[in-house]
Amino acid sequence: MLISRIKEGLRRSFAEKANEFSLLLDTISLSITKFEGALEVHLTLIALTKDQLQQVKHIKQGLAPIGQVLGHLKKLDLRCQEAHIEENDYTIYSYDDLEYAFNLAKASVDKKLDFIQNQVCRSDHGANKDRGSRYHYFNARSTRRIRSSVPAFC
Repeated sequence: MLISRIKEGLRRSFAEKANEFSLLLDTISLSITKFEGALEVHLTLIALTKDQLQQVKHIKQGLAPIGQVLGHLKKLDLRCQEAHIEENDYTIYSYDDLEYAFNLAKASVDKKLDFIQNQVCRSDHGANKDRGSRYHYFNARSTRRIRSSVPAFC
């Protein structure tokens, strides 16, 4: 009877932490989705892009404590394995599932951070060049007609 109570306590403990951890990962996913898609870089949106960069950096900093929660889950999982607990009716998650989901979330944040950093860099270095290139395709005689041939990179 005592052993079954201990096992039940281990099951509940792991399930509570696993379910909370899953909610944390869902929160990260939702916060990253607001940055989905291409970020257009115009002079008026440079500040917005830099703000998004700070927001994603903040999300990335929040991953470290979440990683510590994953470490705690690993310890709980090991205790469950030592107690020969194979099934847990209180959660649908295994440690391996949560570790995999955490690594996916980290990769998603890193990719989004890289993307936004590239957009900021592009906007900082290319804003004036892009603005002037709109008139690049007018002919040399200033007849205000667009050239008939368009470069291959367009």
